[in-house]
Amino acid sequence: MSDPTVKKVVTNEANYWDTFYAHKFTVSVPSQFCCLTAIEAPKTRPFVEFGCGNGRDSMYMATQGFRVYSGDLSGAAVANLKKNSPSNATFS
Repeated sequence: MSDPTVKKVVTNEANYWDTFYAHKFTVSVPSQFCCLTAIEAPKTRPFVEFGCGNGRDSMYMATQGFRVYSGDLSGAAVANLKKNSPSNATFS
């Protein structure tokens, strides 16, 4: 990131979400969209989620047999997800 304005915005966003997820935000029920996708999508396709937050959709898709690749700006959220992730889920 060479643009200082973009770097500042990304850093501010990451700090906000680190603080948010440090309080152990725990909604574990997947979204309706995720449930529909799990039913309709072939399990041979990977599930990719940008901005996975606490990972509720990513973790659900992993339990349904999908290969999951997810990421978030919040290092705190990602670190927590890595502790509990199944082998078919990758968080960064």
